Parts: sequence; structure tokens; C-alpha cells
Amino acid sequence: MKKYRLSIIARNWWSVDFLKEQFNDLFGSLFNISYHSPDTNPIIPIYNADMILLHEPSVLEIMSRYIKCDCPILLMRRTITSTALDKLRNIPHGSRAVVVNLNDYMARETLVNIYQLGIKDLILSTWSPEKKEFPEVDYIITPRIYNFLPREDIPKVVIGSRILTIELIMDILSYFNANISTINRIINRHLTESPNFFHGVNYMLENNKFLSVQLDLLFNKLSKGVAIVDKNNIITYTNNLFSEYLNIAPEKFLNIPVEELINLNKSLSFIDNNKEASNELIDIDNKKIIVNTDNLYNDDEYMGKVITLQSYNQVQYVQQTVHKKMFSNGNKAKYFFSDLKGNHPNFIKSIDLAKKFSNSDSPILILGESGTGKELMASAIHNHSNRRNNPYVAVNCGSIPNELLESEFFGYQEGAFTGSKKGGSIGLFEKANGGTIFLDEISEIPYNLQSRLLRVLQEQEIRKVGSNYNISIDVRVISATNIDLYRLVEENKFRKDLYYRLNVFQLNLPSLNRRKSDIKLMLKYFLGEHENKVSKEFYIFLNHYSWPGNIRELKNLVEYVIVTSEDKIDLSSLPEYFKKPDNFQDIRINRSLSLVEFLMLKLIYENELKKLSTGRANLTEYFSNLYYEISEVKIRSILKSLEKKEFIYIPKGRAGCGTTNKGKVIIEDNIE
Repeated sequence: MKKYRLSIIARNWWSVDFLKEQFNDLFGSLFNISYHSPDTNPIIPIYNADMILLHEPSVLEIMSRYIKCDCPILLMRRTITSTALDKLRNIPHGSRAVVVNLNDYMARETLVNIYQLGIKDLILSTWSPEKKEFPEVDYIITPRIYNFLPREDIPKVVIGSRILTIELIMDILSYFNANISTINRIINRHLTESPNFFHGVNYMLENNKFLSVQLDLLFNKLSKGVAIVDKNNIITYTNNLFSEYLNIAPEKFLNIPVEELINLNKSLSFIDNNKEASNELIDIDNKKIIVNTDNLYNDDEYMGKVITLQSYNQVQYVQQTVHKKMFSNGNKAKYFFSDLKGNHPNFIKSIDLAKKFSNSDSPILILGESGTGKELMASAIHNHSNRRNNPYVAVNCGSIPNELLESEFFGYQEGAFTGSKKGGSIGLFEKANGGTIFLDEISEIPYNLQSRLLRVLQEQEIRKVGSNYNISIDVRVISATNIDLYRLVEENKFRKDLYYRLNVFQLNLPSLNRRKSDIKLMLKYFLGEHENKVSKEFYIFLNHYSWPGNIRELKNLVEYVIVTSEDKIDLSSLPEYFKKPDNFQDIRINRSLSLVEFLMLKLIYENELKKLSTGRANLTEYFSNLYYEISEVKIRSILKSLEKKEFIYIPKGRAGCGTTNKGKVIIEDNIE
């Protein structure tokens, strides 16, 4: 499933801590989340977000120029927790209380939260550090004990950090078109802390028509009947489908104990206990209904439960629909041959071979160093083949624990082993049926599983773990490795028969070191609009670098310099691990000038323009800070060489050196 990119702009960096914990706990792995704040140095721009959330309005004014993408921007709407609401209910009626927060906006927002949740018997005001006069009150309501609170003698009611409102959560999930099961899971998790259902619901529904509509839209969007029960086992909410399944008017449910619901329908007697019900099948008016109950806890404290009803026929229909989509659409290959950049003859030869191989259904073995684009090539082959409209499943064999590989590859039956899912699981080969499976790091498959994989390739059949029958499949296998697979065969670590079965068509991807003429082309592609910021010596350096990480390393480097460089991209922009003396040696700008000499000449010239010292000690410090650690002895040697070539002059005494006209011409000729 695609992971969308969510960017959070917090008021300050320490605010990120509780926001990060809250978002990760709530949304799990649904999003790739990045966090940004105006008080970081440097401020991290936002380039590729699908949605941006603001901690509060004032941060947008500061951060607007760092937003480099066009996507929706939402203001976080938050509310207090049910635990906080319980604390507020303990404040004596009629008390004067001041709501304190970091700024006036957050304080006022918290005050509105309190009123919306039915706390109307307190005399409330707000205060924040920008205000001078502190009001005369009986209580201070605050998220935490701040050091700027002026009155130590006034009792403090600490309500903790606020949580996202259910409306904001639904806005986010609806925008990204989250599926029903995801919505159901996230809402159930949110109920453990949210006060919207266990406290103050009647007040909100009576006094806030908009929120009432939002609540109904939320739960009536679900394909299940839902009832929410509070910690006192009182039903606080039901959606329309819940009433329809039980054929009971909705108003008869509200604010009644669960026992009365059981009296209305005896088949639900099992829900009146602390045990959770899992997929209980009951008959209601000759219709089969699946019942589940989920108990809700907060720090081991029982907070209530959610009861869901679902038509058995509907569940069957959903399963059939999902299976149909899985086998007909499946995962999609993202890359095409047009996405593979390069003009080097070795690379063009690989592309031409790959296009020819794509017309066959026989296995392909892609060989190449790490980072050469083996997965991109496999994806492009699939999209060029007659299987392009069928599933493409990519799996890294090295990322799956050995004990799980068999069940991941071939699936398993229900009850096949301890912890197996109810209903079993479909394996990766079955998901790829009709299409292509890409097995990256094929050398990592354990020897005892290789025989099963060989049989799948030979017979085009799989058998799930725990099953006693075979399933026919039609899958094209593309595998890849950065290891000498035949050497493993000779060492009896890889089966020879499997090697030859996988190696019908072999495709070798050249390393970046063997196709350096493509570096400039790929740099322009990765840099995009930032291309005009790059210096000539930057290109020269990259063209001589050995690239042990290949294209992946080049892409990572470009991402680094784009984020960290503001006005220009030159050799001083390199990450620290690039800045080693060996990486700069034996590189020439032209016949008469090495790269290191040019960098020194350029440094002298720029220091002259800035009226900075060009003495040896200072040049040693500047050069070491910009490029790599260098000694004053080495600097002296470089300066003597530049003087001999008449690019600089070195006066007698302590005065620093200067650039000659000949040196200035060299600099101007080599700066683009």
C-alpha cells in the first residue's frame, strides 16, 4: 500500500516530541511523517508532502517560504482528553479558573474545548505569557507546570497535552481515501483517549449541530453497525446500521445499560461481560450477523467497549471483492524503461537485452552491484511485457526472517502454526499470479527452502504451509543479486539446479564507475531546477569519484546537497564522508592545474574579494573547514606550485599571497 507523505509544522522543536508520539500511535505506518519547526538551524524545507498540518496559525507566516510543494494545508484541531475532562469535573461549581497555554491562540482554543464538552459551571478566562496582568482566580488549568506561571499559591489542574479531534482525523483519512478497515482501526484506537464519546456527547449533539452531522457521517460511513459503551456500561452512541440489524428504533438505545439491550434481543447475552467477543455468529430475524466486541483501556483502566455488527453476507462479498482485486490488479510496477537514465554503450546494451527478455516468460537473473538499479530494471521489464496489466510483487529476500520465508512465499492455512491468522494467509507467489514476482537478494534464501522454490519454478504450483493440496499459478520470476551466485554454488551454499533454473536469461547492470559518462546526465535529472546552482568543479569531482554505492549513492548525495545548500552547490557542499584527501587526489581541472590547486587558487581569490587573510595559517584553516583536513606543510607545497605556474604571487614577509592576472583568468574560465 502506498505510504503518503505527511509534514507536520510545529511551533517549536520540543513540541515535536508529543506530536510525533501522538501521530505515530494513531496512524501507525499509514504515513511517512516529517516534522519541521522554525527554531531549527537550518530550517528544513518541505519538498514532497501530500498534506501539511500546522501546529497553530502563527507558524505558517514564518514557514511559508520553506514550503516548496503544492498540497493541502490543514490547521490542527485538538481537544482535551477524557482523563483531563474528569479532572475538570472535580473543580467545585462556580469556581473562577484561568486556562493557561503557550500563546493566546492555544489558550483560547483549550477554553473552547472545555465549553464544547459540557463544562459550563466554571467562570473561565485565558492567560498566556504575552499578557501582563494575571487574573484573580481560584484555579489554574494548564497542560503542564510551566516555569512562566506567576502564582505558586493557586492550585493547578494539569490536563496534559491535547489530542487531535475526531473531525481532523476524518478529514485526513477521507482526503487520502483510507479504506473502511483502516478507518475503523484508527477510530477505535482514538476512542481510548477521546472524550467526545464517553463524556459530554449529549451536550455536543444538542448544542453543536455541525458536530452532530460530522459524528453521524463518520459512523454511518462504516459498513458495520456500531454501538459505543462507556466505562459504566451505558450505551452512549449507535449508528443507523446498528439499529437496522436489530430492528429497534435508535432512540431506544441511547443512555441505556447494556443489560437492557440484551433484554431487547437475547441472542446478544454474551456481550455483558468483560471478555471480548470475536466473530460470534448469531441469527437475527433469519439473518446471519457477525458480532465483535472490543474492550477499550487506557493505562490498564477500563474505558468502555465498542460493539460492532456486520452482515455475514456482506463479509463474504467483501472477501470476494478483495480477492478479485488482488489477483486482477495487485501491486503495480512503478518504473518504465524511460525512467532509466543513461547513454553509455554498456548501459544501452543492458536496456536492449532487457527489452528482448521481456517478451519471454522465462526467468531472468539480474546481476549488479548494490545501488545499480536492479529493482528499477525488473519493474521496467514487467511494464514492457505482456503481463503489464497483471500483478507485480517485489520482495527483498534478505529482509524476511528465515523462519517466515516459507509462509511469506507460499501462504499458510488457518491453524498451520501458533499465531497464524484466522482464515490463513495468501503468499507472495499467489499474489503475483498472472504477473511477475521480483526476488531481490535471491542469494539470501536459505538452502533448505531452495528446493521448494525450484519445484515452484518447475511445476508452477505452490502448496500453502499446513495444506495438503497444490494451487496452480502462472508467475514470471525475475531475481537479482549483488553476489557471485555461482561462487555460492561451488561452495554448496546455493543449489546448482536452482541457479540454472533462475539463470535462463542473465542481465548484467554496469556499475556507475563503468559508465561515468552518464553521471552528468543523471545529475541533471536528479537536480531538476537546482541544476544551475552547481559548480564546474563539482561535476569534475563526481566524475572521478569511485561510487561504491552506485546510483543510489549519487541520488542520496543530490538529495543532501539540495536540502543543505542555499545559494550554490560546490565541493564544500559535500557530506563529510566524501571529504577525504584520497577522493581529491589525481583529479585535474586542466593540463596545468590539479583540482586541489584550483580549490586553493579559488580560495585565495575569494578571500581577496572579501578582504580576508590569505596567510598560510588562515588558508589552512579555511581549506580544512571547506574541504578536508590539511596541514600547513601541504598548503606551503601547493602555494609554491601555484607561484611557479604564475597563478599567484607570494610577497616577502608575513603578508598573504595574491592572485595574478593569469590566475584570475583560470578562475573565470572554470567557473560556470
